Amino acid sequence: MHKPNAGFVSDAQTAQDIARFVLSQTLTPGDVRKANSSATLKDGVWTVRCYGLPTRVWAEAESIVIQIRQKTGAIIRYEDPDA
Repeated sequence: MHKPNAGFVSDAQTAQDIARFVLSQTLTPGDVRKANSSATLKDGVWTVRCYGLPTRVWAEAESIVIQIRQKTGAIIRYEDPDA
């Protein structure tokens, strides 16, 4: 298998797509579609913040945080303030 030079998670959109899949395992499809997200890359780790979920009462500062390794696509952290 050929691994891209930038890793399997080469851009913010890919990181957000992975985060949406992770969210789909615990949230309803409707909630996942309504969620907003932002992704930042630092030291080879994408940090995706998912916020604006209609069933949640918290603001963006209290978002679900999912961290993903850029090179491998591995989920290395999942943090949910409601968990």
